[in-house]
Amino acid sequence: MNPFVSKEENQIRTATVDRIRTLLPDARIIHELNVDEGHCRADIAAVTELQIFLFELKSSKDTLGRLANQIRTFHPVCHGLVVVADEKWCGRATAAGYPNCDARKVLEASGTTTQLWQYPEPQAAFPVWRLPVRIHYPWPWKMLRLLSAEEIKAVCAERGIRVPSRTNRSVLIDTILHRLTGTEIEQAVCAQLRSRQESDPALIGEVAA
Repeated sequence: MNPFVSKEENQIRTATVDRIRTLLPDARIIHELNVDEGHCRADIAAVTELQIFLFELKSSKDTLGRLANQIRTFHPVCHGLVVVADEKWCGRATAAGYPNCDARKVLEASGTTTQLWQYPEPQAAFPVWRLPVRIHYPWPWKMLRLLSAEEIKAVCAERGIRVPSRTNRSVLIDTILHRLTGTEIEQAVCAQLRSRQESDPALIGEVAA
């Protein structure tokens, strides 16, 4: 548990990670993934060998002020996006007289396939927290921008793309886009993210083993 964040956020994060482990047991989990050159950070990323799922958390201590922009930023770089929102933001706030505080309405207005998980998870005969039914294809150049300059160079080396040592990151990204297919880029980006040391410590040992 992170002592620098609220108890409410730690609780919703723990519940989300537990469900991710059930739904995506082979995924590497990264907390606070920088997106769009660090202009936004996704609370949790679950990265399989082929797909990236992002999870944005909204605890009862949070607000929805940035949610619309976060959806616009996160949706193009992943195969599935999930907003995990406290029940306060799932209709109760609007009913209590706080307009524009309904996560469902923000998601509907986004026009994306973003899925909403209400926290705590409602009691039901089957799990309510499940992955988006419709997986979408991310934008390859947006995915590549998730990687650092060194990771981009590693992709080039692994894929046999020879480039001058002083070539900048933007040129390398353009070269990769020209040389690799969308599927190859997805695989390469996922591989680099899964190798990061800031992946969930509980999984680093499992992968190493």
